[in-house]
Amino acid sequence: MPVKRLGAFKPVANTATELATADVASVCSVIVTNMANVAALTTIYVEPFDSGGDPAVRAYVANALELPGNVTYETFRFSTQVGDKIIVESTTSDVAFSANAAYEQEGRTNVVYQTTQPGFPQVGDIWVDSTTDDIKVYTGSQFNTVASAAPTGPTGPSGPVGPSGPTGPTGPEGSSVSILGTYATLSLLETDSPTGLPGQAYYITEEDLLYIWSDLNQEWAPAGPLGVTGPTGPTGPEGPVGIGGQQGPTGPTGPSDGPTGPTGPTGPTGPTGATGPSVTGPTGADSTVEGPTGPEGPTGPTGPTGADSTVTGPTGADGPEGPTGPTGPEGPTGPDGATGPTGADSTVTGPTGPIGPEGPLGPTGPEYEIAVTTANSDTITVNFASDSYVVRDPGSSVSFDGSNYTAGKSTAVKINSALNEVTLSFPSAWSFLGFKPTTLAAGKVGILSVTSFGTTEAECVAAWAAEV
Repeated sequence: MPVKRLGAFKPVANTATELATADVASVCSVIVTNMANVAALTTIYVEPFDSGGDPAVRAYVANALELPGNVTYETFRFSTQVGDKIIVESTTSDVAFSANAAYEQEGRTNVVYQTTQPGFPQVGDIWVDSTTDDIKVYTGSQFNTVASAAPTGPTGPSGPVGPSGPTGPTGPEGSSVSILGTYATLSLLETDSPTGLPGQAYYITEEDLLYIWSDLNQEWAPAGPLGVTGPTGPTGPEGPVGIGGQQGPTGPTGPSDGPTGPTGPTGPTGPTGATGPSVTGPTGADSTVEGPTGPEGPTGPTGPTGADSTVTGPTGADGPEGPTGPTGPEGPTGPDGATGPTGADSTVTGPTGPIGPEGPLGPTGPEYEIAVTTANSDTITVNFASDSYVVRDPGSSVSFDGSNYTAGKSTAVKINSALNEVTLSFPSAWSFLGFKPTTLAAGKVGILSVTSFGTTEAECVAAWAAEV
């Protein structure tokens, strides 16, 4: 579980000061150090994020607790929610406060049940409004209602059906349809012609449907199949066979053993001869050789109109819908039906109720004296089996180590640097809240607070504060 410092401050005497605002749900403690020889009264309390500053709902951690001169104490652990404020106060200006928090690194789940919107929300926070039972989720800019936790009442009886409204006027006649072509699939049609005009249509062979352009929906809409294909018409008469030309005589065969002469140069093209007179000879006998197909003749005149088709053509597109008639008057409400049987108990646990008021402050515990140990060497051993703390006026350097590591034991060391800067060194396995110091400036006072959470160096957590 990671630990971080929320804030450190030395407030002005008799002034309630915000030490930190929690930015994550966590377990916190406050280290308090009196840096003077005069005793001071210290007060620490938590102002919940949704309290609106109301003194009646403050959660006090310490109230006017006397702290002797040059003494450090750490409060018990207390929980905080996002937006909670830690407020501190002292009767002198020589008391330093440091707030530290341990929190879950994987994330958080924050569900609140209250009448007012929670402050400092984060994306995903859930607020159940205790007034309306609406369940709302914070999206980053506002709380949006996603559901309701309120019970659903029984459905009331249906009222009588009102009279039908008058029939609207007949819409205008639809426009004609022009079938412009055929496509194998609708996607091919939409690719080639993403838009069309009213009355344009294409036949889709894969679906055997006619698609007509809908100007209202701006899309190609199906209008039904084209209908049954009519019977094939009769074959037209075969055209006349063209006259074949005469075959020329066969030339004499040349000698087979003579040499092939060189190819002579191509002679010049002679002039085109004059066109001879067109003389139609007598019709010869039918040729046994099929002649080439003659060119297509001109289209003949349009024949007379045939009989009406017995095949129904495609249905035209529907005309626009006529306006809706006015709603008839509402009928009288019928009598209430009998109340249905009570449903089975719910298997879903309801939301957790609000936290109850804080209990009265317990009696003050017995006082006891803490012995003071003055170290006289450049090595200070922190003995966790002793209830004493250490005051040291070192030379140019101090080296710390520990002994008798005991879970839950804490001690403190005060370093007076006098006129020299002091170099500091600590066991490598100790963990520090905030930063790990390496020196103490000349003429300053430093406070080291160490807590053992086990029996080894690696389970020691230290905090350092120095006079500014």
